[in-house]
Amino acid sequence: NRGEQTLPQSYEKQIAEAKVQLIESTNQTKETQKVVLPDGSEVELYPEARLSYEKDFSGTQRKVYLSGKGYFEVVKDVSKPFLVFSNNVVTQVVGTSFTINSPKNASGVSVIVKSGKVKVFTIEQLEKAASKTEEGLLVLTPNQQATYDPVRNTLSRTITAKPEIIRSPEKYPDFNFKDTDIDEVFMTLESSYGVTIEYDQQTFVKCSLTAQLGSEPLFKKLDIICKTIDATYEVWGTKIVITGKGCNAF
Repeated sequence: NRGEQTLPQSYEKQIAEAKVQLIESTNQTKETQKVVLPDGSEVELYPEARLSYEKDFSGTQRKVYLSGKGYFEVVKDVSKPFLVFSNNVVTQVVGTSFTINSPKNASGVSVIVKSGKVKVFTIEQLEKAASKTEEGLLVLTPNQQATYDPVRNTLSRTITAKPEIIRSPEKYPDFNFKDTDIDEVFMTLESSYGVTIEYDQQTFVKCSLTAQLGSEPLFKKLDIICKTIDATYEVWGTKIVITGKGCNAF
């Protein structure tokens, strides 16, 4: 479909040039509003957000257009991908939950994934994604986000500012550690939050942790751990890198 290649990069132009009639929902209140789409998918529209969508999703794809912020819970349908156009950013899923924030000025569009996997690419990359080359396409998993830089016309992937627990730690309920090897602590955080923690195992081989980290946010947990083992951490893209001198046994 050659029409996809010339798709406009703004919400207003996208809905104006849509080949099918669209329904628009606009949140003019100060509270979030729920919109139920034809396939049963739900969108929580934030104040001042606008959402346009096809009446019955009769085509081969489920296309919606967003201006502003919305939280999506998409019904799974492997035969009909769900695409969200938010200015110059396209988010494609089969069935998952995620948040998109697409400011009116198209500056800093972000996509944050809560569950499932999401593909994110620019409109310019849409044809490549459709042709299976997937050059420049980002795949996001829970607690990751993509941010669009309109100046460079690029997407970058990072860990979200407030990662949520995606799997409760069965071996260490409530993140209660008692003289636990630091390897075990980091592996517990990785599996609980779906993140990658990199560190030199040999450096920290003598380190252990006794602490009840409970409901503290992930980065607060890391603050406490690193203070205990005299280390520091940095977030490099989608990885958390731990550095330090290690623990000396006396």
